Amino acid sequence: MLISWTAHETEGIKYYSGSGFYTRTVEVPDDWLVEGMQIELDLGDVRDMAEVFVNGKSAGIAWKAPFRVDITSLVKAGANDLKIEVMKDWMNRLVGDQKLPSEKRFTRTNMTPQGDWGGDKTWKISPAGLLGPVRLLPSVSVGLKM
Repeated sequence: MLISWTAHETEGIKYYSGSGFYTRTVEVPDDWLVEGMQIELDLGDVRDMAEVFVNGKSAGIAWKAPFRVDITSLVKAGANDLKIEVMKDWMNRLVGDQKLPSEKRFTRTNMTPQGDWGGDKTWKISPAGLLGPVRLLPSVSVGLKM
């Protein structure tokens, strides 16, 4: 089950900003690999952006909704290795650092919650990671006569 990193009870994960990855083996049926068929990987909800790798090769970066990547040219019939690397901006780490004494903080910045980053007086953590649902979407292209 996919959850936001911010829902994790370990503070190092809850306030993590940077990249993390998810791996899975997915099966692609033979009948999906015919001419005219396209296979997209729909990542569902991603916070903030993701790069998709299929069988060790990059399929591209998804940085806005809908978080979908065409993986047609990279998949083969049967088992395929899938890796999704998700990158989160540094706001969650800044929020976590506010709870630490200055000598234990991970970040060094002149930004403060008293006016920077949108003018809000408080910084809040926001969902992070791959939230899904993740789906393979096979489709067939059909030409229209006009």
